[in-house]
Amino acid sequence: MKAVGDAIWAVYNLRETWKSLGPRVETVKHAAAAPERNDVCSCGSGKKFKKCCG
Repeated sequence: MKAVGDAIWAVYNLRETWKSLGPRVETVKHAAAAPERNDVCSCGSGKKFKKCCG
């Protein structure tokens, strides 16, 4: 019976340790948005991308 109690407390202590570490945070890589054909050109001309730099 003591072994079962010790096992339960070990799991409880492991859970508390796990909670104190916090959630796992994954890094997210954001790709730069490529301009579409009908977007305004990024060079500042005011033309559509397909007619200017595309």
